[in-house]
Amino acid sequence: MREGYKKTVLGEIPESWEVVRIGDVVELKMGQSPSSSAYNEEEVGLPLVQGNADIKNRKTVPRIWTDEITKTCDIDDIIMTVRAPVGAVALSDHYACIGRGVCAMNSDKIDKSFLYQFLISYESSWEKISQGSTFTAVNGNDIKSINLPSPPLHEQQKIAKILSTVDEKIDVIDQQIAETSELKKGLMQKLLTKGIRSLSGAEVKLKDSPLGEIPESWEVVKIGDVADVIDPQPDHRTPPEIEDGIPYVGMGDINNGRINFKGARKVAEGVLNKQIESFNIHPHAFVFGKIGTIGSPTLIPFERLYTYSANLILITSINERIARFLYVAIRSKSIENQIKLQVNSTSQPALGIKKVRDLLIPYPSNKEQQKIASILSTVDDKLDILKDKKSEYQKLKKGLMQKLLTGKVRVNCIP
Repeated sequence: MREGYKKTVLGEIPESWEVVRIGDVVELKMGQSPSSSAYNEEEVGLPLVQGNADIKNRKTVPRIWTDEITKTCDIDDIIMTVRAPVGAVALSDHYACIGRGVCAMNSDKIDKSFLYQFLISYESSWEKISQGSTFTAVNGNDIKSINLPSPPLHEQQKIAKILSTVDEKIDVIDQQIAETSELKKGLMQKLLTKGIRSLSGAEVKLKDSPLGEIPESWEVVKIGDVADVIDPQPDHRTPPEIEDGIPYVGMGDINNGRINFKGARKVAEGVLNKQIESFNIHPHAFVFGKIGTIGSPTLIPFERLYTYSANLILITSINERIARFLYVAIRSKSIENQIKLQVNSTSQPALGIKKVRDLLIPYPSNKEQQKIASILSTVDDKLDILKDKKSEYQKLKKGLMQKLLTGKVRVNCIP
């Protein structure tokens, strides 16, 4: 017979489940910071976990040590940030000292893996509380008062196992992304300084240039000499936001080489029409940050309407080969070094459009440009596939959490 549901402060949950306060089932330890004079980088004492900066991929990654031990966490304790950003959850990889920016949790009354997954699901609740407010920290009582669904222990363990299995798959993809990114980094360095022949181990005759040593047959050119570098908002006026408009893309809408059209503010379509009258965009065109975040070149898709903010520059060329190679070359280490020398030192870094046009790139023959761009585009394609795969698993995890942690889908029948 199918088990019924009952109404609780968490909504409807299965009749065999309970609602408990975290404070009643969890051993909570709030962090306490040692004095800064006790910090060291020589690994004397214990690693110090202070806040979100000491967490990466849901693991602790301490940056400093301390020999003034205040509060501690054990390996595999749950760590949660209690100062902005509040609620970020990780597992401790260390026996460590914990500062006031985090707390540590453990429990012998509830399955710890189940608690960990619940706290991950609760991260979005902290985000909602913090939006539009001065919410910057929580105390122990705030955490203890959180209501937690509590299925029978065997069901907690099954739920945690399912969700942990998806986490493990995401971890594998993260490792593949890291390895592919390292491969790309190495290839870029080799191809853009020594050329295609260097991949086969052949000797490459080099010459000095403003960019350092490059193959004898290569040139050095300014970006503005081989492509159009365009300011899409030369008057720097920000158009008014409207509810039902087209995306107005700025650097804040670009993450990891992709544009978040959904999150961009909306403006009138007339803004786009004005831009279209001013310049032409060709395939393989990309945007380049010139204010705040400098660089981060991002290819622009053509399948939808959108427009660009004044903190971006458009780089485009009617010649597809040049456009493809330029997108590769502008991500090189030599461009990074030039930007560092050119960027002004104000509180908001900026790079004028003339300086972008004057950035220097190595310039091989047409044939070699094509080969270099093709090799690196293949690696980029692999990275895109991995990122899409990760996104799909993240969506799967989110859906499973919503169903399993509320009892909407039961796991008793799952072995």
